[in-house]
Formats: sequence, structure tokens, C-alpha cells
Amino acid sequence: AVVSTQSGHYGRGQRTKCPISSVAIVWVAWYSCRWVYDKQTMVLQFFRELDFYKKVPRDLKEGTLGGAAITVSCIILTVYLVVSELSLYSNGSLKTSMFVTTGNHEESLNAILNITILGRQCDELDVDIRNSGGRKIEDVLKTYKKQEREDCTLYVEVLLPRAPGAILILNKRIPRYRYRLVPEDPDEKVIHLRPGWVKPENYTTPEGYELLKSPAHISLDHRINHVEFGDDIPVRTRWDDVLPDRSTPFKVLNGMKKSHHLALSHDYHLKLVPTSFIDQNKVRTDSFQYTYAHQSFLMVTPGGIAPRGSTVIFRYEVSALEIRYRYTRKPLYHLLTMMCAIVGGIFTVAGIIDRVFFNVHQVLRKKIQLGKQS
Repeated sequence: AVVSTQSGHYGRGQRTKCPISSVAIVWVAWYSCRWVYDKQTMVLQFFRELDFYKKVPRDLKEGTLGGAAITVSCIILTVYLVVSELSLYSNGSLKTSMFVTTGNHEESLNAILNITILGRQCDELDVDIRNSGGRKIEDVLKTYKKQEREDCTLYVEVLLPRAPGAILILNKRIPRYRYRLVPEDPDEKVIHLRPGWVKPENYTTPEGYELLKSPAHISLDHRINHVEFGDDIPVRTRWDDVLPDRSTPFKVLNGMKKSHHLALSHDYHLKLVPTSFIDQNKVRTDSFQYTYAHQSFLMVTPGGIAPRGSTVIFRYEVSALEIRYRYTRKPLYHLLTMMCAIVGGIFTVAGIIDRVFFNVHQVLRKKIQLGKQS
């Protein structure tokens, strides 16, 4: 309420405040705060009633030796399972799948062949790449190296078409004769001189031996040092989960040796299985597992044995199926779920076991006290 008064001197009205308005404002503010406090108390009380884990006063709790033993066991088991789960989550896992490949069949595949021809000179040998129809394929050799010591080692790296084909190692030049030293003592061993060896003019036969010459039937005895197709698989310990011995499916022929001392041809039939690896960084590596079958035969013509026809052939064919190894890591929510399951499950079961033992102990103790022990 406002009261107006007139002043004759100034000729205009003045306003003065009434104390009733201040009291009303204070009363409304106090009542509002009290109402809000009561409502807040009611809401908090409602939420307290929703508590499934109501607390027991500390004075009513009682510790037992059995409960302590169960608690310690639970802690040890929980720590072990949690550490194991964290290790599995950090290391990830490999997922294996197999399907019909739909890749580009016009692409080439990289092949590496390292082979040693025993007792031969490198200038007598040659390497040839042919398709399944026998036609020679040009401009596919990436690397071709020869290393000659007592034997001839050939290193070949080639881009092969995915269509069936073959890698041939054949005789380029064959000497007509070969020599051997025959001892006069029959108990001594015959010494076969290197194929292609030509008798020098001033050659002197060793004492106790006789130098004999015979027609040369040159063999292609060999030792396979390394055969691999595709890219080299990544060297990571996590691949050991599915590939405990990486040399078994990818380098089956490594260390293979064929030695018959005859003019035999050796035919290797290889079945290549495309295999891809995808790591945690989405980096893909394409390689080939393979199996093989071997057969050897003697090249014979109407005129007799044909040593020039002796070859070492690696025939290959790519399978339509592809095997894929993908490195995967479990999502974070899976780890959190497993953690809750481990902790909650262990302590829940432990609580049940502890309650059963405690109740049985209480019943037995009460019977003993009443003298009803049986």
C-alpha cells in the first residue's frame, strides 16, 4: 500500500513505503523454501526405499575364520581371472574364414625358387617359364642369379600368371662324355669326376687309379633350398596361435633332396591355396600355402636314354578357395561385461557358500550346547 500526501510548499505528491509489504515477501520466501525442503526430503526418502543393498550397522557384524578364508580365496581367484581377461583383450584373437576367392585373376603372383643342382656347372643349365600349354612366357623374370662352387645354385624370382603353368630347370649344354677314376684295389671307392670335366693335355692319373671315359648320362640331382609363393607372411608371435609352424604350410619343399645318380626327370605338382593376413592396422598380406606331389621318370627315346630331356619341373595351379586370417580385438563393452561377471559371480557364489557353512556351524554349535549331538 502506498499513501500519497500533498505539500503546499512544493505543490506535488510524495510516496512512502509501508512495512506490511516487506513482511509479506519474507513470509512467502520462507514458505517456499520450507515446501521445497519437504519435497526434497520426500524424494530422497523415496530413493532410499529403492536401495536393494541396505546397510547393516557395523556393531551387528561378526567376522569368522571361515569367512576370512573364503574372502582371501575370492580375491586371489578374481585377480587371476581379471588379469587373464585383460591379457586376452590386449592380445586380441585371430578369426579364420574360408571362401571362394573373387580376386582379379589377371594379377600375377610372386614366386621365389632357390635350388642347388648337385655336381653341375651353371653354364650347363637354364631356367624356363611356360604356361599349361607348353608355350614359353617372356618378360616374367625379376631376378635370376647363379652361384657356382662345387655345385650350381640357382636363385629365381619370377612373376607368374595365376593361370596354371610351370617353372622348368633344364639342360642347356651337356658334355658327351664323363670320366671316373677306377682304383686298382677293388676295396677302394670309385671316384666320379665332375660332369663336363675335360681331360687336360698334361693330366696325370693318380697313382693306383685308372682314368676311364664313358658316355655321359647327366643327372639333375638337386636340393631345394627355398620355395615360396606370394608375400612373406608377417613375423608376429600372435600368428603362432593358428600357425604354430609357419614353415609347414608355406614352405613345404624347403630342404627337399633328390639324389639318384641317374638321368631322371623330376616333376613336382603344386596346389597353391591363396591365404591372406589382416592385422590390427588393416594391413593385408597375401601369401600362398601349398601342397605337392612328386614323381620321377627316365626319359627314353628309340635311340636310348635322352639325358638332354632330363628336367626339374615345378607345375603349379591356384585353388579357387581362399583362407583368410583376420586379427580382431574384442570391444570394450565386452571387457567391462566380463569384469562385472567375474567380480559379481565370484562374490555371489562365495556369499552363498559362506552363508551355508555359517548356518551349518550355528546349528551344530546349538545342538552341542543343548546336548543333542549324535
